Amino acid sequence: MNLFSKLIPVLALMGLLLYGCSENPFNPVTVNNISTNTNYDFSTPTKTIENLVRAYEQLNTDLFKSCLAEDFRFELIESDAPDIGIDMDGDGIKDSWWGYQQEIRYHENLFENGSSDNSYPPPDQIILEIPTNDLVWTDDTDSEGLPNGYKYTDVHFSLTLQYNSNGQTISSNGFVRFYLVNKSITDTPRWSIIIWRDNSWL
Repeated sequence: MNLFSKLIPVLALMGLLLYGCSENPFNPVTVNNISTNTNYDFSTPTKTIENLVRAYEQLNTDLFKSCLAEDFRFELIESDAPDIGIDMDGDGIKDSWWGYQQEIRYHENLFENGSSDNSYPPPDQIILEIPTNDLVWTDDTDSEGLPNGYKYTDVHFSLTLQYNSNGQTISSNGFVRFYLVNKSITDTPRWSIIIWRDNSWL
């Protein structure tokens, strides 16, 4: 099976590189605390997505952490769960979502360490393309389980990993829906990604 013959979520790309392994090779064993990066502007949902793109370009784990809410979750297409899902509730069945800590673990390895089995080094450059100038945000306060005042947008992304040592380039693209919420406790808005949903079936 061609790993890139289907649209795959940007956060699951590195796990799919070794499709068929029981563990995601970019899943380390460390635990991290949330970062509060004050050097960037998170005052609008679009600015937060711009910072997300910047985090990939800079291979900046701290900035990536700052884009996510503490109660963040990544949601897979349900049919992908048996292959790249994680058993989040300990029932022996891979779930179609994971949370903040898991997301940070994947990105620490992606940006800094490479795969935990040493099959892939960290890329020399990552290019994440999201048309931030064209984002359309929708208010939705009626969905169950989400805080009042969150906004969402549907976007198409393309992701390219470049390895200078061997000239290898790995590319993927797909559709995702970002849900953002204002997590500020002051008068200044502070928007964070609370849900990153793979919509690659679109």
